[in-house]
Amino acid sequence: MKVILRKIASYENRKFSQTLKQHKDYTRVLLEITKKILSNNDSININEISLSSQAYLKLQIDKQSRIFVYLSVDKFYSFEYPCQVEVDMYTKQVNSVYTTSGINCT
Repeated sequence: MKVILRKIASYENRKFSQTLKQHKDYTRVLLEITKKILSNNDSININEISLSSQAYLKLQIDKQSRIFVYLSVDKFYSFEYPCQVEVDMYTKQVNSVYTTSGINCT
């Protein structure tokens, strides 16, 4: 199982803290998460920083990938991440995010 961590800056917190009532809300947050995952500049090294002190995304890549959005110590949500993520073996950076239906985001 691979784990990808991305920090959420304080000005971005509102993008991820909105209520997911409709399908379009879910899609909007899913696109923001994909954009964040593709941004290798926001990666977090687990050994360097205390994760409880800031908001961050955690993507667990397995047979069924799952995204966790931690907004504060006691507030988080998660859902299934429908995309496949290609990670470079040596640099641990995300190369591409794609779906099995043919949509490719590189």
